Amino acid sequence: MDQRKREIRDEIRRRLAAVSAAEMAAAAAAVADRVMELSAWAEARVLMAFISLPGEIDTAPILSAALACGKQLIVPRVDWAGRRMQAVAIESLDEGLAAGRYGIVEPTGGLEVEPEAIDLVLVPGLAFDAGGGRLGRGGGFYDRFLAGASLRAVAAALALECQRWPEPLPLGPQDMPVDLLVTERGGHPFTQRGRDVIGT
Repeated sequence: MDQRKREIRDEIRRRLAAVSAAEMAAAAAAVADRVMELSAWAEARVLMAFISLPGEIDTAPILSAALACGKQLIVPRVDWAGRRMQAVAIESLDEGLAAGRYGIVEPTGGLEVEPEAIDLVLVPGLAFDAGGGRLGRGGGFYDRFLAGASLRAVAAALALECQRWPEPLPLGPQDMPVDLLVTERGGHPFTQRGRDVIGT
């Protein structure tokens, strides 16, 4: 299973490397628009969203929009020693953030928020299958966070269409699925909650 995961990750990275900067920017703008059309976005008072790495959908417009419309914005901070991901509230994208291990931009301070307070969580990933299966970068931080018993948020992944995998991904019981995937072409729901938030 681990070998197959590596092969799929390598293939998706090759696909992403072939996407031009202009194509990525256009896709990111389309994904941001589609996220903000979700009923879960309109209803969310507390939004958790990742600060994107190179090669990921640029989440800056989504983060800025969340702050502008008065949502409480939560971003991840990795506790490497504890092998867990903390949900930390921020009030600005211009201060209180710094690049840490592997270039991941995180809050340098801020209040940790309990997962049960989060209404919508936007999730990164490398590959996604037709059943909502998600293959991340291999650290398992999002899987452990999404598996938390107190988390009740809708989990929406953001990616490009080229990151959709046509076959079931080789996933174990620790690999947590998402409710829907949002790409430049629209929303792809996997659960009833996912269907509810895109109105299908």
